[in-house]
Amino acid sequence: MKPQLEPNERDRHPSVIQRTGANRSTNGFRSRNESPDRMEVRQLKSDILKLQRENEELSNSIKEIDSERNLLLKEIKKLGPLAFIGVCALTYGLLLVFKILVNGEYYQFTRIN
Repeated sequence: MKPQLEPNERDRHPSVIQRTGANRSTNGFRSRNESPDRMEVRQLKSDILKLQRENEELSNSIKEIDSERNLLLKEIKKLGPLAFIGVCALTYGLLLVFKILVNGEYYQFTRIN
């Protein structure tokens, strides 16, 4: 006699096969009570494909961000010396203003001759 299978084992070993609607050139047969393992494998494969697509999109966006970052770094390197000159000029101007205020030379510039 054949031993009786438990309900969970019966679902894993289906004996009834039904047509899925695919054309005859492909293997369009799928078991009626498909095993949970196969369903899980199919779901995992689709998840892997989705993750691969997302990974490609992210790698493309990373490449774009890197190129923009490189352009900004080039611009910063060009602006560095100009910023230094600007800071020096501002410091010199502030020193002149401070000298004028301390020495009282402000009135010398406003006097009408």
